[in-house]
Amino acid sequence: MSRTLLSILVVGLASLPALAIPARPLYDPPALPHAPPSFTDLRGSRWYGKTYEKADMTIIFEPNGKLTWSYSGNTYTTGSWKQEGNAIYIEMNNRYCEFKGHINGSVIEGGWWNVTGLRWPNPLYSQPMFK
Repeated sequence: MSRTLLSILVVGLASLPALAIPARPLYDPPALPHAPPSFTDLRGSRWYGKTYEKADMTIIFEPNGKLTWSYSGNTYTTGSWKQEGNAIYIEMNNRYCEFKGHINGSVIEGGWWNVTGLRWPNPLYSQPMFK
């Protein structure tokens, strides 16, 4: 009988791993489709705003990083711009006047400043806002 009991015990113990609940695998979240962040490409676009003196101003973001702007009947090309995602930086006349902003749809929100210490928060618009 001891042999039978021993056989039952061995078979019973051997079958315990089959009855055990397997360990849960480490959680790996499903891969999500990652679209690159969308941003507005300003190359070749024309935007409108106001100067510090409230004169109507037009800015053209040239594809090569150069800037063309005009106001009060004059056009200038001594400027440049840089874009990282929806962040934008503009400099005019060797950084006499600068702008930092963020593109939000059809508006570039941000602020201007110049070497004399003036600061003004005039946004730029993708459509003329002149009155």
